[in-house]
Amino acid sequence: MGIKRFTWLALLIIIVSAITVLSKGHKERPSFQEKLAEAIKYCRIETYHDSYYDYEVKYPAFFEQVPDSLIDEEGASLFRCGNVELSAQVIPNSDSLNMQEGMQHFAALHHASCQRQAAHSFILYGPLYINNSRMPNYRFYSKYVRHRKLWFVQTLTYPDSCAKAVAPLIRQIDDWAVWEKPI
Repeated sequence: MGIKRFTWLALLIIIVSAITVLSKGHKERPSFQEKLAEAIKYCRIETYHDSYYDYEVKYPAFFEQVPDSLIDEEGASLFRCGNVELSAQVIPNSDSLNMQEGMQHFAALHHASCQRQAAHSFILYGPLYINNSRMPNYRFYSKYVRHRKLWFVQTLTYPDSCAKAVAPLIRQIDDWAVWEKPI
């Protein structure tokens, strides 16, 4: 009887140990949004300097920079991580629009649902449209800075599900000054 009891006790200990090890080893994998939020929170920030228009844009070091040779526009830059994109471009202000007119024009063009104006810039955001077609579950956030006959624009596009994760990037766009030193 002693050996039988010992065998059952040993078997019980092995089963309980196996269940414990397996349950601890089976953690849920973090979602893309959780990984993105963590990466943005702790990553190094790089600075891209556009030599043509002499402006600067900051972006997370783990974002992939699309080579300038793949971008058709002079003065444009694009950084991406998965389906999150951070871009900058320079648009001619050929109609000499003032800040209010520019905000109305670009808000209509991009179907912006929200707009905010500051002294020398404005912010537009809302659902993302590409070629006048709404992209389901995607949003954009853009800052426009007017300088003479140019609009300097920084835009973040992202899935709705990443809104919380990209909040630091949105704050970074809000603080964007185009040039580190005023010209």
